[in-house]
Amino acid sequence: MSAGELYIVLGCFGRTDDGFVSCSGIDNIILKTSPSDSNYDEIMDYFDSLQLFDRQIMNYNAARHFVHNMQDKFDLPTKRLWSEKMFLLYQKFVIDHRDCGVCIKLQLADNEDI
Repeated sequence: MSAGELYIVLGCFGRTDDGFVSCSGIDNIILKTSPSDSNYDEIMDYFDSLQLFDRQIMNYNAARHFVHNMQDKFDLPTKRLWSEKMFLLYQKFVIDHRDCGVCIKLQLADNEDI
């Protein structure tokens, strides 16, 4: 693993109502990016503009926009960011886990404790 590799993690905090656990919380790696990616600098600039290096995204609307914006900005004809199926799964996850509290965060790729 080279320096600069990052995981983009989509997760939720879980939900418990009156002792009933409807979701225990989960983190999913949705993308791995590294300096060898052709659009790495642009992706890092985008993360910096969102202050994603300083804090995670915890606003539902911001998380939805993040998934859409990543697809719109960084999906290349020669290299898909995500398959259509995975993109739809990420969208569905954000919608389904709205009540859990959705988050987007960065994690160093050498730290696989998710």
